[in-house]
Amino acid sequence: MRAKALPKAILLLAASAVLVAVACGPAAPIVEGKVLKAENGGMKVTVADEATGEMVTLELNGAEMGSPPEPGHVVRIVYRADGAANKALRVMNLTHAEKLGSSGH
Repeated sequence: MRAKALPKAILLLAASAVLVAVACGPAAPIVEGKVLKAENGGMKVTVADEATGEMVTLELNGAEMGSPPEPGHVVRIVYRADGAANKALRVMNLTHAEKLGSSGH
């Protein structure tokens, strides 16, 4: 009886692991660097990625965001590629956060 239960348990465990891996999906990419250009009232930015040196253009509409980034600010943006556009999920304005930290707020 136990011999039959063990393969079923292993199969169930393996199926659960596959389901969890598929449900989680790939991690969202992150870009960190200086904002080179802001368009559409600051809702579209081009960032020079510090890690790769590439220019990445991102749409910020609907993203979780505190202080909107401006050219010259350093940002960290979590995004997802949505067809031809990169849609920001979360925008962290590191320049603004540094200013707040140094002012004692």
